[in-house]
Amino acid sequence: MNTALTPHIERISRIRQETEDAENRGSAEEMSKHFASDIIILGPNMPAVSGFDDATDAMRGFLETFDLKINYSSEETQILDGWAFDRGTYQQMIGPRNTNYRSSETGKYIWIYSLDAELNWKQARIMWNSSDKIPANDT
Repeated sequence: MNTALTPHIERISRIRQETEDAENRGSAEEMSKHFASDIIILGPNMPAVSGFDDATDAMRGFLETFDLKINYSSEETQILDGWAFDRGTYQQMIGPRNTNYRSSETGKYIWIYSLDAELNWKQARIMWNSSDKIPANDT
């Protein structure tokens, strides 16, 4: 590995951990400090969400609706010029707030980063989906 890239990879790793911590605390505001102004979120079963304000609002709505305990595990981080990506897997327990119901999910993610004008890595594109099989319909 190019050792000149090590500080960048370490910073992206810290962003992943800070994002995980923010999600587990239910804080869209803490998550959004890593969003690029032109972020696009491509989540499963939902329309794309574009822009800092809409992405923050979407995550706030999600975290206010659901109790989430998530753990990310990176499998690959690559850096090229002013772009980077972090690809990996996640495991989560999720359920509606104010209920005892929780379901587990295993999935995969790819987060694409761009360097902003101050040379900070920001999440430009966030994509994830479940790796779990869809239950068979026995009807």
